[in-house]
Amino acid sequence: MRAYLELGKIGIEFLKLRFKSTRMDEEGWRKECEKTAKKLLKKYNVVLDVEGQPGDGYLCANHTSWLDTLILPAQKMAGAVAKAETRNYPVMGKVFQTANCLFVERDKKSSRRETIEAIKNWPIMEKPLWVLPEGTCTANNEIGEFKKGIFVAAEKTGAPINVMVFYYTNQSLDWSREDSLIEGMKKYFYSGSGTIVKGRWIAPITVESGKVEEAMKKLRARMQTVLKELIDSCNETNV
Repeated sequence: MRAYLELGKIGIEFLKLRFKSTRMDEEGWRKECEKTAKKLLKKYNVVLDVEGQPGDGYLCANHTSWLDTLILPAQKMAGAVAKAETRNYPVMGKVFQTANCLFVERDKKSSRRETIEAIKNWPIMEKPLWVLPEGTCTANNEIGEFKKGIFVAAEKTGAPINVMVFYYTNQSLDWSREDSLIEGMKKYFYSGSGTIVKGRWIAPITVESGKVEEAMKKLRARMQTVLKELIDSCNETNV
């Protein structure tokens, strides 16, 4: 029952953001979204321990949980590439649309191709965009295989890719088994312990012409190394 109640409360906060979007300029609304995300994280006993901050350009991170939906905008509110189903979420879907999300039907090649073209043509130095290269949730202690979209776009535009790696100390947030949203929330709330989000922004990368595959391979390896360092630091401090 609590999961449904909390989802309703989150929906109310998103509804407020939807209304505010009609009365604020884009930059002011982004800041309001960041403020709301941080407020909700605090309410749900989530402590952000993230080193560094992003610059201009693409934004990317590993993808583990439904809670990423609040973690990422708490770092920097931006558009995002999201699975098509989220467009139809009650209330929240409207906010995702207002945030200029690109919706992709992951099982349709034509939709994936159209999304890559949209990323390539995105005015990235004017409007930030989150692209999660794994394309789906991956286990909390792993970096999954990457999709090409953000790397192909960065090769074309020359814009940097800002990279955040993060880890949840509460393992109930691992959504890699593709539980429903409600089931994922239940596991977290019933765990009763909150979570620390241990994270780090690493040096941005650029993608040289003809080196998409190389850039993908190098970044995945780098992110896996940083993820291991974050996990080890949590183990050393018994977090």
